[in-house]
Amino acid sequence: MNVNKQSSSNILKENIIRNIKTTMIGAIDVVEKKMGFLWSGNNQDAQFMQKTFLEIRKSILDNGNNQIKLAEEEIDGYMVEKKVFHTIFPVIQKERLNQNGEN
Repeated sequence: MNVNKQSSSNILKENIIRNIKTTMIGAIDVVEKKMGFLWSGNNQDAQFMQKTFLEIRKSILDNGNNQIKLAEEEIDGYMVEKKVFHTIFPVIQKERLNQNGEN
């Protein structure tokens, strides 16, 4: 695999990993913000809820990390080459614009 295809593959992997991690952390953050009050006390119920939240958090992270591994393996099965677009803007001199009656 040439350098361009290798770097394209690595860039794709990094972007997918970042997106999956953002999804995982976002899910955990929402649960914590919306339900954090349930484990803010020092009673048995609060301790139970905090333990439950930590189990949910671990499950989300474990599942996300498994998905990252699967995505990396999937990408490795393809030859990836990023499409590069180039746009050329024509430069028109002011005198030419004036000849056409435009400003």
